[in-house]
Amino acid sequence: MSRENHQAARKRRRFSSILLYAVIIGGLLLLYLAYLIPIDSRITDLVVYFNAAERLRSGLPLYQDPNIATPLYEQYLYPPPIAIIFLAFPSLSSAWIGWLTVSLLFFGVALSIIITELRPTSLTTLPLLPYLALFAILIFPPLLHHLSWGQVQLFLLCLLTGVWYCLRHKHDKWAGLLLGLSIVIKLYPVIWLLPLFVQRRWWAMSMAIVSSIAITIASFSFVGWDQFGVFINQVMPAVSQDLGAELFRDNFSMRSTIYILTGNHTAAHSIDLLYRCIIVLAFIVVVWRAAKHRDSLTPLAMTTMIILSPIIWAHYFVLLYLSMIDTFANFRRQFLIPLWCVYIFISLAPLMRSFTGMTLIILHTLPALGLLVLFIVQSKIAVSRA
Repeated sequence: MSRENHQAARKRRRFSSILLYAVIIGGLLLLYLAYLIPIDSRITDLVVYFNAAERLRSGLPLYQDPNIATPLYEQYLYPPPIAIIFLAFPSLSSAWIGWLTVSLLFFGVALSIIITELRPTSLTTLPLLPYLALFAILIFPPLLHHLSWGQVQLFLLCLLTGVWYCLRHKHDKWAGLLLGLSIVIKLYPVIWLLPLFVQRRWWAMSMAIVSSIAITIASFSFVGWDQFGVFINQVMPAVSQDLGAELFRDNFSMRSTIYILTGNHTAAHSIDLLYRCIIVLAFIVVVWRAAKHRDSLTPLAMTTMIILSPIIWAHYFVLLYLSMIDTFANFRRQFLIPLWCVYIFISLAPLMRSFTGMTLIILHTLPALGLLVLFIVQSKIAVSRA
């Protein structure tokens, strides 16, 4: 190895080491910040999860009647595993502290895997860019928003990063098992099955299907099979008809964005349906063309599953760590400005409640635009690498 190559290798190793240590330190700092979040009576996602666990502890049915006076957003509307996990916390304060700690652990594990696997050495070729990238990772506004609500997306990020890692190293059975658990936690990772099907990775695909069914059966056996009927016949229709119909200012789906722009429900619904159909077709085409190149498709699936979600809360964007770091690690110079625009646009999402009027109308388009730009850049990289 020449002296220049040896020095470059040392720089790459040093950068990777610094980044890993910085992630650990940044995680501890975020834990400290998260601990300062007041544990009050406001209804957050974590409070809903804990209340569901309390219902199980008290012998009450997991699901309430969606038609009762309790607002739908205060009810538990998810499959049982999250409520079962929260049985580990005896009090609300322990749930906040424990879940924040575990979430940051998931975050650290996911980032360590991503950075160790990708080793984004191309970032070291530009002055200050490694430090900007590190700073951007640790102060990403959706991350802080996620922690303040006690959400489960960092758990999901860790699971799906594990799927991506296992697929890269041909551990297809483990990849399928982790994907199955991800699907049970949140349904939308089911779109990851399409790349597995096109690539004929039958073990991963079959394990994902079998494990998701097995975990679902086990969880409903724990909470009572009568709750399965309530979940299918009452909870899911209520979510689809009521919560899904709400167009919140902090919902960044295309439907909500178009409604805020036009004030027309019909136009919003029609444009959103057309938009999602186009995204699905584009994803199928890219997956088909890049089927032989396995590494690009799962990060693209991560972005696609968020775009296709009928409700996109600000905390969903923490799932984009895999997509954005993978894209930065494989970027071309002409993509650098669009990628930083993606980061900035999506970073505005948690701040949207602070805006009104024309400012809200203009800024609300940016997170959805950032998602679309990221999808396009990832698609181009996947096809070119294939």
